[in-house]
Amino acid sequence: MDLYKAIIDIINQIPRGMLTSYTQLAEALGDQTVARAIRRVIRDEISWGEAPCHRVIEDQGFIGEDESEKRVRLLKNEGLRIDNSRIRDFERVMFREFNSTKPLQRLRAKQKQLAGKAKLVNSFTEVRTVGGVDVAYKNKEGYGAVATFDYKTRELIEVKKAKTQVKFPYLPTYLTFREFPLIKKLVSKLKELPTILLIDGNGILHPYRAGLATHAGVVLNLPTIGVAKSLLCGKIEKIPSWIGEHPAIRMAGNVIGYALKISKGKPVFISPGSNICFDTALNVVKNLAAESRLPLPLMTAHQNAGNFRRQN
Repeated sequence: MDLYKAIIDIINQIPRGMLTSYTQLAEALGDQTVARAIRRVIRDEISWGEAPCHRVIEDQGFIGEDESEKRVRLLKNEGLRIDNSRIRDFERVMFREFNSTKPLQRLRAKQKQLAGKAKLVNSFTEVRTVGGVDVAYKNKEGYGAVATFDYKTRELIEVKKAKTQVKFPYLPTYLTFREFPLIKKLVSKLKELPTILLIDGNGILHPYRAGLATHAGVVLNLPTIGVAKSLLCGKIEKIPSWIGEHPAIRMAGNVIGYALKISKGKPVFISPGSNICFDTALNVVKNLAAESRLPLPLMTAHQNAGNFRRQN
């Protein structure tokens, strides 16, 4: 779905001389928790020519970090009064009556549904090949690469690249709706599907057990492993100190992943996506360790995606 368009459509509903807050806008989209991310999207990715972004401000009527001369001038031209970086009588000019289908609410429901379909058992008897997929960005374009390796010999078999227009901004816990369309396109270009696909993102290590790797595993019916560079949720039993150490990550008392120290640097956070068990997911990533923080297939996909972006 085109969430950029949804955000622009909602902002365009704010009447002249009225305002809304980032929190209220996030609520209109269906998830108040992404208010901070929505502020960044409006600031960095939506032009004022597309929507009256000056009418979206901080909670409690504060203009916020973007108190530019242009914003202040536009607000004053619409009859709004400002005292000490705050809108006077903010509640009186606060607009809440948005006409919205609450798209994030619908996408969250889809995530929960997909989480229920994930299978944490191996759907294969032998690991022959392992692929890695990653996406790099330039403005609103995504540049992706997938690299497949022989699991035993570690020889590179195939690399495919693709690009696409990105219609979904980065929002925490919603990464799948930004990246999966391009991942699906990349996988369809492979001559042969890998036994397992490593994805730069989370599997069940997700507040709703529905990260990008889980989504991809269920929809593509592929064994997938999430390999994330930052911890999205859960609690690590301890910080790993030696290479190969992999303390568990728990959420609500249940193991949802591992913090694996794969190199001298920071750990990566491993979790099964779907069609694979915990032990196999962990061992595959360990066995494909490279000099970098990422396992070999992901490192190669990351390098190819970055080079592809620079060439375009």
